[in-house]
Amino acid sequence: MIDFDTLALAPAMTAFGEPATLLPKSGDAAVPFVGTFFSASRDEKIDRDGNLISTNHPALGTQLAQFAAVPAPLPRQGDQVLLASSGITYAIIDTKLDGIGGLHLMMQISKLAA
Repeated sequence: MIDFDTLALAPAMTAFGEPATLLPKSGDAAVPFVGTFFSASRDEKIDRDGNLISTNHPALGTQLAQFAAVPAPLPRQGDQVLLASSGITYAIIDTKLDGIGGLHLMMQISKLAA
């Protein structure tokens, strides 16, 4: 069996990841991790004139392995993520396992940087 986490996800996080901090809704300790920020398409609709309208939402891809040693649960809806590069805090609105060791955090802006 191929260890996709070691062969692909870990090198991708090293090359393209950025520091982030998970802020659990439960009040548990903040958890530093690395993720790749992207814009995920969530809604596509056709307006009255026949134009396609696509709404994009911020998302962060990360590795499940980064949370293996943490006593708190995996990131979940209601938790927040602070991105170090922008200082923006996002609320997690959904989580999606990708089946190969990755976790996608679907988010919305919670608090802009000061």
